[in-house]
Amino acid sequence: MLIKILKFVLNPYFIILLLFAVWVLFFDQFNINEHRELNQEYQKMKLKEKYYLDEIYRDSITIEKMKNDPEFVEKVAREKYYFRAEDERIFVIDTTLADSIRK
Repeated sequence: MLIKILKFVLNPYFIILLLFAVWVLFFDQFNINEHRELNQEYQKMKLKEKYYLDEIYRDSITIEKMKNDPEFVEKVAREKYYFRAEDERIFVIDTTLADSIRK
Protein backbone atom coordinates (compact mmCIF):
# COMPACT_ATOMS: atom_id res chain seq x y z
CA MET A 1 0.00 0.00 0.00
CA LEU A 2 2.78 2.40 0.94
CA ILE A 3 4.61 1.54 -2.27
CA LYS A 4 1.55 2.44 -4.38
CA ILE A 5 1.19 5.80 -2.63
CA LEU A 6 4.91 6.53 -2.94
CA LYS A 7 4.84 5.53 -6.60
CA PHE A 8 1.88 7.86 -7.20
CA VAL A 9 3.47 10.78 -5.33
CA LEU A 10 6.80 10.42 -7.13
CA ASN A 11 5.13 10.30 -10.52
CA PRO A 12 6.51 13.20 -12.62
CA TYR A 13 3.04 14.17 -13.85
CA PHE A 14 1.74 14.39 -10.28
CA ILE A 15 4.74 16.50 -9.21
CA ILE A 16 4.27 18.88 -12.15
CA LEU A 17 0.54 19.13 -11.46
CA LEU A 18 1.22 19.82 -7.78
CA LEU A 19 3.78 22.52 -8.59
CA PHE A 20 1.38 24.09 -11.07
CA ALA A 21 -1.43 24.12 -8.49
CA VAL A 22 0.84 25.71 -5.86
CA TRP A 23 2.01 28.29 -8.37
CA VAL A 24 -1.53 29.23 -9.44
CA LEU A 25 -2.91 29.32 -5.89
CA PHE A 26 -0.12 31.31 -4.22
CA PHE A 27 2.25 33.01 -6.67
CA ASP A 28 0.15 33.91 -9.70
CA GLN A 29 -1.16 37.42 -10.38
CA PHE A 30 -4.67 36.41 -9.29
CA ASN A 31 -3.79 34.24 -6.31
CA ILE A 32 -6.18 33.34 -3.51
CA ASN A 33 -5.43 36.45 -1.47
CA GLU A 34 -5.87 38.79 -4.44
CA HIS A 35 -9.10 37.04 -5.37
CA ARG A 36 -10.42 37.47 -1.82
CA GLU A 37 -9.54 41.19 -1.82
CA LEU A 38 -11.25 41.67 -5.17
CA ASN A 39 -14.37 39.94 -3.85
CA GLN A 40 -14.43 42.23 -0.81
CA GLU A 41 -14.07 45.29 -3.03
CA TYR A 42 -16.86 43.99 -5.26
CA GLN A 43 -19.16 43.59 -2.25
CA LYS A 44 -18.41 47.16 -1.13
CA MET A 45 -19.20 48.41 -4.61
CA LYS A 46 -22.49 46.52 -4.63
CA LEU A 47 -23.43 48.25 -1.35
CA LYS A 48 -22.52 51.64 -2.83
CA GLU A 49 -24.59 50.84 -5.91
CA LYS A 50 -27.60 50.04 -3.74
CA TYR A 51 -27.11 53.27 -1.76
CA TYR A 52 -26.93 55.40 -4.90
CA LEU A 53 -29.93 53.69 -6.47
CA ASP A 54 -31.90 54.44 -3.30
CA GLU A 55 -30.76 58.07 -3.46
CA ILE A 56 -31.81 58.31 -7.10
CA TYR A 57 -35.21 56.89 -6.21
CA ARG A 58 -35.68 59.38 -3.35
CA ASP A 59 -34.58 62.28 -5.53
CA SER A 60 -36.95 61.25 -8.32
CA ILE A 61 -39.84 61.21 -5.83
CA THR A 62 -38.84 64.70 -4.65
CA ILE A 63 -38.65 65.94 -8.23
CA GLU A 64 -42.12 64.59 -8.98
CA LYS A 65 -43.49 66.26 -5.85
CA MET A 66 -41.88 69.54 -6.88
CA LYS A 67 -43.40 69.33 -10.36
CA ASN A 68 -46.91 68.74 -9.04
CA ASP A 69 -47.13 70.54 -5.70
CA PRO A 70 -46.25 74.27 -5.41
CA GLU A 71 -46.64 74.13 -1.62
CA PHE A 72 -43.91 71.48 -1.44
CA VAL A 73 -41.63 73.71 -3.53
CA GLU A 74 -42.24 76.56 -1.10
CA LYS A 75 -41.58 74.27 1.88
CA VAL A 76 -38.27 73.07 0.43
CA ALA A 77 -37.24 76.61 -0.51
CA ARG A 78 -37.95 77.87 3.00
CA GLU A 79 -36.31 74.97 4.86
CA LYS A 80 -33.27 74.33 2.71
CA TYR A 81 -32.49 77.69 1.12
CA TYR A 82 -33.98 80.06 3.74
CA PHE A 83 -36.26 81.80 1.25
CA ARG A 84 -38.76 84.19 2.76
CA ALA A 85 -41.72 86.31 1.82
CA GLU A 86 -41.40 90.09 1.53
CA ASP A 87 -42.83 90.81 4.98
CA GLU A 88 -41.00 88.06 6.91
CA ARG A 89 -37.82 87.81 8.88
CA ILE A 90 -35.89 84.60 9.34
CA PHE A 91 -33.76 83.88 12.37
CA VAL A 92 -31.31 81.01 12.00
CA ILE A 93 -30.29 79.59 15.36
CA ASP A 94 -27.04 77.66 15.40
CA THR A 95 -27.30 74.94 18.03
CA THR A 96 -23.79 73.59 17.62
CA LEU A 97 -22.37 76.15 20.04
CA ALA A 98 -24.97 75.30 22.68
CA ASP A 99 -24.29 71.58 22.22
CA SER A 100 -20.54 72.05 22.58
CA ILE A 101 -21.01 74.08 25.80
CA ARG A 102 -23.14 71.31 27.34
CA LYS A 103 -20.46 68.70 26.74
